[in-house]
Amino acid sequence: MSSADRFNNAVPSAGSARRESDRIPDGEYRLRVVSLFINPKNREHYYKMGFEVADGLLRGKYTEAFGAISERADWLRGALAVASGRDASNLPTWEDVFDEDAQRTGPIRSDVLGAVVEARITTRQGRTREFVNISVQTLVSAVGGSKTSVDTREEPEAAQSDEGDDGYHFWSKTLQRENISAREVVEHATNEGGEMKLWRDGWADWKRLADVPEIAAMLPKPEAKPKPPAPPKPPSPPLSKGDDAIVEIGSDADSIPF
Repeated sequence: MSSADRFNNAVPSAGSARRESDRIPDGEYRLRVVSLFINPKNREHYYKMGFEVADGLLRGKYTEAFGAISERADWLRGALAVASGRDASNLPTWEDVFDEDAQRTGPIRSDVLGAVVEARITTRQGRTREFVNISVQTLVSAVGGSKTSVDTREEPEAAQSDEGDDGYHFWSKTLQRENISAREVVEHATNEGGEMKLWRDGWADWKRLADVPEIAAMLPKPEAKPKPPAPPKPPSPPLSKGDDAIVEIGSDADSIPF
């Protein structure tokens, strides 16, 4: 099967594992597409798609996906569809991706360079080196700057937030978020467990959530455990002959005859 047939018949998948260029911690990031090359060699076509982190502390850090199209056509077609703003009814064709006459990258290159996508980066350790998986998920900003994201989980909340300033960077072992509001920090903290830290512009280092007064005041307080009920008063000791009776007001000792 030719590269063109493999590409046109490919079903996009979530991502592919490729070697990372910069060491980027696992998490969700906004990545800008900065390069796309399709090169023919020895009856095969190879791709390389480069990304830079678009904002936050790691802004400018670079990572890339590359390989043989015969092996990863599903990943490439899916990533290009997202970055170019296409849906399942209008997936890129081989003619969009590669110019057979000129033997070089096709016209879709101009549709994706500069686009910003939301993606999840995860790493795995191979036998001799570390690999990175880039799962391109949604389009945040198309070429030219128009926002066409169909996933509106974060953008409207950040724009409408009136509870604290934006600009917090949230970290946990399973989730990383950048430039979010205090309210969003609290929402993530409520759902996450274990160690969590925050950073924002002007801080020398990351802080625990409890050390940030604005956040600490918004965190749900643990419910106080109710005090156990007091045990009943122990019974009075029995009276014995020859002992002086200690009479308690209201006790049965009032009815003892002398």
